[in-house]
Amino acid sequence: MTIRPLSWWVSATIGICSAALGSSCGGGGGGGGSTPPLAPLRSADWVTVRGDQLTAYRDAMPGDSAPRAAAEPGELRAYAWRQGAFQAIPFQIDEKSAGDQWVYRTYPGEVDADTGIDDNDELVVAAKDLGERAPATAWLNDADARRYPRAEVEVTDPLQPGLQRFAYLFRTTTGALSPDDYVAHVGASGFNTSPPQVRGLGYELGFNHSYRDSLYDYLRILAAGPTDTTSPDLLDKMKAKGEAKVKDPVFGTWVQVTFNEGLPAISVSLTGLIDGPIRVVERSERHILLTLLGQPLLDTTVEAEALYYPWSVRIPLAFDPSEIGGALPAGVKDVLVSGTIDLAPTAVGMRFSNAHVSGVPIDGKPDSVPRDLSSWSAIEGSNGRLVVVGNYGSFAGVSFCYVDDSSGNAQHCVARAKDTGDGMSYGEAGLLIDVAAFLADPATEAADLTQTLWLLGPDSTETGETLLRHQQQPLVASTAISTL
Repeated sequence: MTIRPLSWWVSATIGICSAALGSSCGGGGGGGGSTPPLAPLRSADWVTVRGDQLTAYRDAMPGDSAPRAAAEPGELRAYAWRQGAFQAIPFQIDEKSAGDQWVYRTYPGEVDADTGIDDNDELVVAAKDLGERAPATAWLNDADARRYPRAEVEVTDPLQPGLQRFAYLFRTTTGALSPDDYVAHVGASGFNTSPPQVRGLGYELGFNHSYRDSLYDYLRILAAGPTDTTSPDLLDKMKAKGEAKVKDPVFGTWVQVTFNEGLPAISVSLTGLIDGPIRVVERSERHILLTLLGQPLLDTTVEAEALYYPWSVRIPLAFDPSEIGGALPAGVKDVLVSGTIDLAPTAVGMRFSNAHVSGVPIDGKPDSVPRDLSSWSAIEGSNGRLVVVGNYGSFAGVSFCYVDDSSGNAQHCVARAKDTGDGMSYGEAGLLIDVAAFLADPATEAADLTQTLWLLGPDSTETGETLLRHQQQPLVASTAISTL
């Protein structure tokens, strides 16, 4: 069996069905002309359609004289209906294995034996590209498309009842494709040896130096839009710190140890990459080896996945306690770890807010910010808005920490650990975790410490509370299948 590319998308000339595919879309539906702009539907968000909602492209349909051959992802096209015509929109279909793991196009590990659309494969489109409902008889004037069903994808917002937007799928290899690419991985060919970056419509995020510790140290929010070349780098570094007491294997005494993401004992390599027009999926493998007096204290390898969208990035916490297993190793106690985002001096003048405080100035001068956990935090100013959202709940041992102190002598979240980056803190914020308490809480078995970073322009109106509600109640996609 031929194994085809695993994240399907092609750049081609954008097409309106009446212009690119013939003089008629089939069945009327409005004759062009100006139409009022559509009401917004989470314009920075995306829509996911699972393969089990697209069974019409795999299963036999009523009335078939013989079962249709299953469609492969490269045989589908996506369109929005606007001003009486179908307009091609960017999309991608990412395949998953039977074990529900991504099938990566680069550095492959998982293999999907069935190259057709499976139940757990995912089609993704940008919410901003959705259009109006097309007439029931509207079709591409394309011989292949007219042989197969049309899938109408209806998208609704639980927070805006009655608001509907639509996309349409056709099975054809000759239909127009959109050339738009909203997010791209730069430097993939030399990922483990050169600083890579991901560029979306609203940001550039990546590394100024080395990928070795896998924590970003470069962020530009594209305040003037995708072509912005002047917005400053706002990020010093994402940081991970820790401290613990370890029992000396020779003398039996307890020794205080500290660690951070800059340790040579932490190494990271890229093990999987999907780079499509709507999202980039990146899998990395982190190996952690901590020793005391030559004896291994922690030797573990964990995998992490990051998903990049046009205006957001979904990443794991910098130092997730689950990486050390279900309990602390014997001879280890009093473990504290933190994962924070520390800004650069270019962020001075921006303001910090979360569920408990509002408008705290970022100026390198200490502030009093409560340690109460907040599922969102926001940094905003003329350079744009960085909103961090996570469904943290109220797990034992987890608190919020904030440091704004450029003196070089800041009291950090993990006080004893050496600082990294530029040695200063500007609006540094994140989570502090007492690992023993966290692991002892039964609720943490279902804990999700993944964060979504929203990287938005200064004119964006989405607040932290709004984006948290969006995450808790995502857009809903349903499909309706019709045939000519």
